[in-house]
Amino acid sequence: MIHSPHILLRAASSRWSLVRATTTMVLMMAASKASVAQIALTVQHGTAANDIVLSWTGGTAPYHLYMSQSPDLTVDVIAPALAPSQTSITVNPQGNLVFFNVGDASAPLAWVTNPADGSYVSTGGVTASGTVGAGATSVYVNRKQAIPSGGSFSVPGVLLTLGDNTLTTAAVTATGNIAVTTCGVTRISGNSPPMIDILAPSDGSEIADVTPNFIVHLEDFDTNGLDFSTFRARLDGKNRIFTISGTTANATATWQVSDPADTLTPGGHVLQSQSKMLTGSRSRLPLRSALQDHYLLPFPQTKGFRSRR
Repeated sequence: MIHSPHILLRAASSRWSLVRATTTMVLMMAASKASVAQIALTVQHGTAANDIVLSWTGGTAPYHLYMSQSPDLTVDVIAPALAPSQTSITVNPQGNLVFFNVGDASAPLAWVTNPADGSYVSTGGVTASGTVGAGATSVYVNRKQAIPSGGSFSVPGVLLTLGDNTLTTAAVTATGNIAVTTCGVTRISGNSPPMIDILAPSDGSEIADVTPNFIVHLEDFDTNGLDFSTFRARLDGKNRIFTISGTTANATATWQVSDPADTLTPGGHVLQSQSKMLTGSRSRLPLRSALQDHYLLPFPQTKGFRSRR
């Protein structure tokens, strides 16, 4: 159980109903925690229906208010914006169970560095590790606890669902001071097709060069590796031999018009490309909308451009 001071509000229905007994319970909980906390919290009725007025004393400004459905403040956490010296706020929380906490300027920060913010993973669970500031006695990542050591922490078994996930990290001191940070991680299926982007010429552009340089970017998001042998590119329906450089995780394919027979003529042209992963999954990205009649879209990644002289 987290040892930070918090206020617990419980309602009998989906709408908040602060009766006298509930208010008494809240104030008593706040008072019982105040002796071990840097910051003492109080709660009062607001002037409008269902409003709650939170105020706090102690600690050092600026402050940060956190609201969550879990006492460790790592489930659907909300952090309303506060002015630097603000010591009270009126909120209208939703739900039957909400925890509040206030941290001050001295609260240590914990950052998840692995998996990295914005990264892609293909497993349903990860070990979240990172760095934490001095003074933290516990770190929580999505409700899983770790004891920091030497300025770092490691939390095994953090579950991820398919799609976008938020890792919410709370660092807590022995006196209850707290700071919360977040990072985003995307879980993919584990056999996702490669990402293909035709960088040049840009889609729908007009170019004056009749022997342009074509550039295609390939990227693997799930560590299965790109299968370069399956890369195919066509210009106006004719296969072209591209030179690929980079790694099986991130590569660039290029081709420069050199044969006079391939010199571009005025009018519309279409470049198409596709590839597979080493596991066999083929790229099937959404097709770009045709900008003009001559833009054909038979391949997973297609771009059209116009040549002019």
